[in-house]
Amino acid sequence: MASDEHNPSRDRVPFFKHANRVVLKTVFLAAVTIGVVFTFHTALQHAVIPGINKTLSSWSSMIAQLIRDTTVNKTLFKYIITTPATSLHQMLPPPDVLVCRTPQCQNFLETTARRLRGSKFNPCHDFYSYVCASWEQEHPLKRHRIHSVSFDSVTVEHYLQILKASLKSMEPQSKLGLVYNLCQKKSDTLFSELVQTFLYTLGLDHWPYTAHSARDVSAEELSYKVGSVYRELGLDTLFSFSINEDEENREFLELT
Repeated sequence: MASDEHNPSRDRVPFFKHANRVVLKTVFLAAVTIGVVFTFHTALQHAVIPGINKTLSSWSSMIAQLIRDTTVNKTLFKYIITTPATSLHQMLPPPDVLVCRTPQCQNFLETTARRLRGSKFNPCHDFYSYVCASWEQEHPLKRHRIHSVSFDSVTVEHYLQILKASLKSMEPQSKLGLVYNLCQKKSDTLFSELVQTFLYTLGLDHWPYTAHSARDVSAEELSYKVGSVYRELGLDTLFSFSINEDEENREFLELT
């Protein structure tokens, strides 16, 4: 007599087959994904990245060659030297007095460009050394002394030496005549031009500020102006700091 009882094991067979197929598909998709990622990574590492590096290296060489060119140097440094310090906001066009047209200014541009053309450093790899290495060698800081050396200080010292030498070789009457002629040379616009140039260089061409206009000054702009006043004039405004010798170790300096 045939039994009509239900056999649970028969229902489990299709279920296990379906589960096996799902697992196999999952493993296959995972293997394909890993293969694609590995292939992409290999191509990126051995083909794409070297190509990018080669292109960037080529660009760097081209830029370095352009910087060494005399014409580019003149244009570049004329812009750098004649452009005053600017604030973070858009300022008015510079006054004409700031434009470099004098022979003295052109001579300075030639001297600066000549210094950089003789640099042995690659500006794309070490721009600081490219610009400052020759200066640091010619004007080293003296040990155990707190002082600074800048182009302005060296230039002023050079002019003072020339002036002292010329005055020593002059007769007293010639010295008196020189001073008198200098006092007679007056200009009605010289002072206003100097003030305009000075304030523009500091980013204070809109000074003095009113209570209404001061509201539009951002924190970044205020910070820049405070720094400009201290850098150019050495005046403390909202804060002050100084460099001193460390009392415990004279080999170190501390910023307070």
